[in-house]
Amino acid sequence: MILVHASVAQETAQLVAAFFCMLGCPISWHKFQISSRSRYLGFDVNAAEGELGVTREKVDRIFAFLDKLEVGQKIHRKEVERGFGLLQWTTWVAPTLRPWLSTFYWQKAPWK
Repeated sequence: MILVHASVAQETAQLVAAFFCMLGCPISWHKFQISSRSRYLGFDVNAAEGELGVTREKVDRIFAFLDKLEVGQKIHRKEVERGFGLLQWTTWVAPTLRPWLSTFYWQKAPWK
């Protein structure tokens, strides 16, 4: 992801594409976009507004995981590890929320 001023975005994108082609780097064209809004590493980036957010698909996955925990049914350890990993990855956007994850590690849980 390259953030540039809108007045030079087209020229910059052309130079970057030419540079990658010159070096022989493979370019994933479906990921190559010129926009003030884009999706990068699972985050929605809005450069014009200065916003960074989690995609709707990730939020749905997080709520599905938390719903399984709330029900109290037995869950496979690998699924719990994936869910906690997703929660930790999500708190990269808001590090102040990370201490709240300690609650999961100190409770008596059905996966222990």
